Amino acid sequence: MINISVSPSSSKRLYAEINKKIDGMKELKTVRSKNEIMSAEYSMSAIKFVKTTNLLARSAKQSFHHVYEWQESGRESSRLFRIIKKQEGGGNISIYYKFNNSKKKSPIARALTVPGYSGKTVTKSGIFKRKAEVMENNQTVSFTTSRYIAFSPKKGGIVFIPPGKTITIRNPGGKKTSGSFEKHFRSWWTVNFGKALPAAGVYAKLEKNIARALTKKGAGREAVRKTVRSTLGPYQNIGSII
Repeated sequence: MINISVSPSSSKRLYAEINKKIDGMKELKTVRSKNEIMSAEYSMSAIKFVKTTNLLARSAKQSFHHVYEWQESGRESSRLFRIIKKQEGGGNISIYYKFNNSKKKSPIARALTVPGYSGKTVTKSGIFKRKAEVMENNQTVSFTTSRYIAFSPKKGGIVFIPPGKTITIRNPGGKKTSGSFEKHFRSWWTVNFGKALPAAGVYAKLEKNIARALTKKGAGREAVRKTVRSTLGPYQNIGSII
């Protein structure tokens, strides 16, 4: 018969090591780690949302032309929306969007480029800065003319409007722009948020890296914390361009 016993000192070291491993796993439930995970998920999701929207805007121009510069629907460099993340308590985040001001001059109606009786054509137009916001929210636009302007109504033709007259344009973006981006935004994020990291194999990679880190003697909470940061770091900064 062989009797094997564990000395009190060995037992103490064993339990201390096990507790370190347990503490390491508990680190994944902390707000700090949750924030790291949510930040990476947001960044990757935001990139995917923008790419999806750009593609959709090319085929559904009547619904999304307002959130891009004039006549550039779907072009990444011309989009007028940006996605924003707000960190909340408990490792939660809020995601919303804002519109940028348009910087490109409004296109001139084709009817106004044809020379009139005087032989002149319209060569100048203004910048509709709040283009995306106004058209998305179906806001009425009104302004008072400061000089004679040539105007082309939707029904066609040319109308000359003298100074001091008020022009009112209802539903400037067309019926399909009203609330279209808001609806698309809510629908996409509700369905797709939380899928980016698993789809990219990031969770599997994180699990593998943590398991490897915890095999080292004395590894615990700090080791897991560093592993989470190093594993998810490359996926967090890619959303900075959104």
